[in-house]
Amino acid sequence: MMNKNSFIVPIENPTLTVPYDWNSIIFQSQADNEPLSDVRIITTKSAYKDAVYEIALERVLMKYPDWGYRSNKRAEKHLRKVERELAKSQEITVREFVDYREDGTYIVSVNVEDINGEDCIDRALELISMYRKYGSKEEFGKPVQYLYEECWTDVDTDDEI
Repeated sequence: MMNKNSFIVPIENPTLTVPYDWNSIIFQSQADNEPLSDVRIITTKSAYKDAVYEIALERVLMKYPDWGYRSNKRAEKHLRKVERELAKSQEITVREFVDYREDGTYIVSVNVEDINGEDCIDRALELISMYRKYGSKEEFGKPVQYLYEECWTDVDTDDEI
């Protein structure tokens, strides 16, 4: 009698296994109008803001190493100031990418204005089809920079020094 474990074949060396063909799985789910629950699409502008924030946070933590343990208004204001300086310096660039995360999800950064447009989905699927470094982050296209005024609005900067 067969059970569900009858078809499981043990793998002796998991590093030699062939990765799933994620591209065909994702294209099939798109064709069947299934939600892409394991794929998160963001714009390069959002990725740029995240990159600026991460670098600014590293710099602020060097000055305020205990900031993570208690609320510190000076550190928060300093963080916003460093973000503004980094963005205005134009030293940070981002590119379109496909990033596989440890939780099994993919983040796809697409150089479009709006993630709700059809061109966004088409570009995201195109990037996924070019993705070859399974289990890591792979970048595509030319580096992109944004002006400070393009990313941060008056609402974001109300509390600045």
